Amino acid sequence: MYMRDLLTIDAAPFNGPSRAADRLSQPADVTSAVFAVLDKEQLAWCIPHGYEGLPDAYGSDVDIIVDESVTALHLRGVLLANERAIGARVVRARGYFITLGCSDARGLPAYVTFDFATRYTDGNLLICDGREILAGRRRHGTFWVPAPGKAFALRVLRSVLKDRLDPETCQSLAALYREAPAASRATLDAFWPSRTADAAQAAETGNWRSLLDRAPLLRSELRKHLALRNPGHAARSWLGTQGARIRRLLRPQGMVVVMLGPDGAGKSSTIDALERAMAPLFSRAEVRGFAPTLRQVLRKTPSGTATPHALKPRSLPVSLLRAGWWTAYGLFSHVSLHLAKARGTLVLHDRHFIDILVDPVRYRYGGPSWVLPMISALLPRPDVIVLLNGPPEVLQARKRELTVEETARQCRDYLKLVTPMRNSHIADATKPHPQVVRGIADLLTAEMARRAR
Repeated sequence: MYMRDLLTIDAAPFNGPSRAADRLSQPADVTSAVFAVLDKEQLAWCIPHGYEGLPDAYGSDVDIIVDESVTALHLRGVLLANERAIGARVVRARGYFITLGCSDARGLPAYVTFDFATRYTDGNLLICDGREILAGRRRHGTFWVPAPGKAFALRVLRSVLKDRLDPETCQSLAALYREAPAASRATLDAFWPSRTADAAQAAETGNWRSLLDRAPLLRSELRKHLALRNPGHAARSWLGTQGARIRRLLRPQGMVVVMLGPDGAGKSSTIDALERAMAPLFSRAEVRGFAPTLRQVLRKTPSGTATPHALKPRSLPVSLLRAGWWTAYGLFSHVSLHLAKARGTLVLHDRHFIDILVDPVRYRYGGPSWVLPMISALLPRPDVIVLLNGPPEVLQARKRELTVEETARQCRDYLKLVTPMRNSHIADATKPHPQVVRGIADLLTAEMARRAR
């Protein structure tokens, strides 16, 4: 197991553990390949907005309207079956919200998210059914877009609801209107009849000032109009949102990662880099450490030292009291970590209770050694454990708080501790830092891909 995991982490290219694709493509290629797969599967689809510059320019996700007969499960199956052709692997699937993992020009992890939908909505408001958009769709390069009149109407409604009637948007609206003036007026009149004349006049004359000045009023009016137009949709949407929250509680999509290693292994810098590298794949990220002291809980400045090994162990009673606090905090962590994972959080541990099993002196523990493994058995299990390892003399030279002998002992004990753990992996901390981060990011992405199966 040790050699297998060491080779997995040390693999510099992002496509190391991938079984789905021989070579992971770059985001623009992945986007084009997904479009081609949807066409090959003969699915009706189109991009309702934000398609300018695709596939090279893309934002946080690509919105795609599909026919209501296409289920989220079917879409996930199509993308899983075509991973090799796409050059990316499915790493997250939350209903119609599907993320593919690929690589950028530097070989670093990159992600493209496709937000499929069968209806065009804004929050709990239904703007129109997907089939209305798909009817009359037209080809635009490698993808499908709505007919000009529908594209204009949808863009007007979205811009008002999102408060995005900026000069650039107004120019795009005018260009869409000029493609099909009559169809644009007729389509907008079906959605928002009271403001069709205003929008059409602004598009024809290029004078959007009257609409811009009344943007808050128009947004409020439009929201009321859409709510009255589809009164049952808001309730159904709210119920669907609550159901999705329950599903996330039952099957969280976050991840808890524990980073281990002696001083000088580069845990903090690696965690900082991972936060940035993995940000597109998770809703948020947070860094946790060892159980906080009472002083930290009360938000008082903790008493610390740069040389924790120079301090004497605490007395037996104090050590047992602290062990009781660690147990209580760890049991509470079962709840807090599960909720964090349900919110799609990447939790990165710089210090963890596992550390005290190797280095009790750092935490000034003076109680019986058999107590610590008992506490550890009660604590939440991390999803992934990464040990940053390397020659003791190299690690000690980076950070001289410990002797070479103590660093060597910790290296041996960390290896002995984590090697039997099925979710543990060993990384060579002496490799160039970008390569270490890339290998660990690849590992975490592969774990997400495994869950998406």
